[in-house]
This record gives sequence, structure tokens and C-alpha cells, in this order.
Amino acid sequence: FSLFGENTPENLKLLSDPLLRPMSHLMIDEFQDVSPQIVSWIRASLREIRSRGPAMHVGRGAQRSSLLCVGDDWQSIYGWRGSSPKYFMEFNQQFPAPSTTRVMLGENYRSHQHIIDAAEHIVRAAPAIPGKKAKASGTPKALVPVTVLERDDAA
Repeated sequence: FSLFGENTPENLKLLSDPLLRPMSHLMIDEFQDVSPQIVSWIRASLREIRSRGPAMHVGRGAQRSSLLCVGDDWQSIYGWRGSSPKYFMEFNQQFPAPSTTRVMLGENYRSHQHIIDAAEHIVRAAPAIPGKKAKASGTPKALVPVTVLERDDAA
């Protein structure tokens, strides 16, 4: 397992068939945080799984290998290490497949609508990020007053 987790594409070739053949699906959470190195590792993993012909892919009703990526392109904050929303926007080019399904989750269960609207206003100023509209799942609450205090003394 340690070879598989080191994000080195060459290590995948060292994995035994009994370990790798049952795999047919890769699931990546927090996809907005992937770096070019991790994208390279994901591609290599898919290539290796497909080249060995996963055990699940034989006979009638055989499944194809798949890649499921979950994340929020608006939360890509690790640019200093190469992460970028481009991996979402260029998903079909980065991971070519016979078919791709994109599911946009537009309902926000964490924040009230006024917070969502304020965040969307800020993100819309970034020209490289496509727009989207989210809505809060709950009923609107009254706005909470914010008091801004100025202090000149050092902390």
C-alpha cells in the first residue's frame, strides 16, 4: 500500500495483480486541491488499472473503469503548490473518457443565503473561474450585526 500512496506513477507498476486487478473505480475527494503531480498519478493509476484489465471487467455486463472526482472549484486555495480550478474546467481534456457526467450541486447546507451571495460576489471578480449560482437549503435568518472596531495599538 505504501508504494501506491506515494504518488509516484512508476510505483504503480510494482503492485501485484491480485492487489490491483480488483480495482475498477478511483474516487478523489477535494479535487480542487490536486497538483500537477497528483493529476499525473491519477492518470497513471487509471492507465495501470485499464492495462491490467480489472477482474470486474470480464464477461457479460462488464463494467468499465471510472474516475469520480468531488470538489469545489471555488475552494481551490493551494495555488502555491500547483492546484488550480483548471483541472475542473479542463476535466474532459485532462481525463479523456468515452462518456463524462458532470453533476453540479447547487444547494448549500452550510451557509445562509446572504453569506453565499457575498461569496459569489467576491469570486465573480476572478475572470478565470466560471460563474455558478448556489442557494441555501434553509430558510433565511435575520442578518447579524457586525461591529468594526479600530485599534492602533500593536497586538
